[in-house]
Amino acid sequence: MQAGRGARFVECYGWEIAGDYGDPRREYDAVRGGAGALDASYAGKLAVSGRDRAKYLHNMLSNDIKNLPAGKGCHATLLTHQGRMEADLYAYALADEIRLECSPAATERVVATLNKYIIADQVTLADQTTALALLSLQGPGSREDMEKTVGVGLDGLAALDHRLLERPGAPWLVARRDRTGCGGYDLWLPAAVATDVWRRWTDVMKIEPVGHRALDWLRTEAGIPWYGADMDETTLPMEMGLDDAISMTKGCYRGQEIVARVIHRGHLNRRLAGIALEGAEPPARGAEVRSGDAV
Repeated sequence: MQAGRGARFVECYGWEIAGDYGDPRREYDAVRGGAGALDASYAGKLAVSGRDRAKYLHNMLSNDIKNLPAGKGCHATLLTHQGRMEADLYAYALADEIRLECSPAATERVVATLNKYIIADQVTLADQTTALALLSLQGPGSREDMEKTVGVGLDGLAALDHRLLERPGAPWLVARRDRTGCGGYDLWLPAAVATDVWRRWTDVMKIEPVGHRALDWLRTEAGIPWYGADMDETTLPMEMGLDDAISMTKGCYRGQEIVARVIHRGHLNRRLAGIALEGAEPPARGAEVRSGDAV
């Protein structure tokens, strides 16, 4: 799908994905100035169904899932008993299931952990990572382009709101999802038809395809952390500023006691922060930061 657009591929947690399409600066500018097309199909995509799905996920995740109405979504985390992160996830409530999206770095762990604790609950977890594609338009012009794609207006959608669209074969899900700090919309659809949509975007609508490198620049500038790059199983969610992923009123969930203790004490040994650098090239990951001495 991307090879015909000049993609240069990189490996990402077992997936071969487009690192760039020849000029990551042009791709960056496309998102900043209008819209860019991303293939995020490498993200973990899970469907949780069954009568007890909301109650079960409510007890496992850090945000309020039980009171999430159909058509709404939320950010959440899956924590260890020590309050450290196994994953951060995006949950979308549908009429008969809850869909979860997570980093490819965490997909296997999320599936294993959620399956492990299903005992008496009527819950079924299906890994749809390869069956479903996840295409995204990002940038200030993304809404207009997505509306042309799906044929419905999206102006009433708040962050993580979504609509299920009936299509021949299987429905599509369109969600308002900002991956770059520039605004954006995701499209979940069967992998078998993803190429047709991608070609329409890039060949017919002339939307610039955007690779992993430009996406990394954009989300870094926006302060959007990635699991596997900025956070892992040693990280507390508060260290990454994931306040939107934590409910302080929902009651117990795995790791809740540690989270509550840290929040009430108001002290963290480390916290995600942005810095402004001179020069055109970003530093290598893991490079030492100095302002006279090491920071």
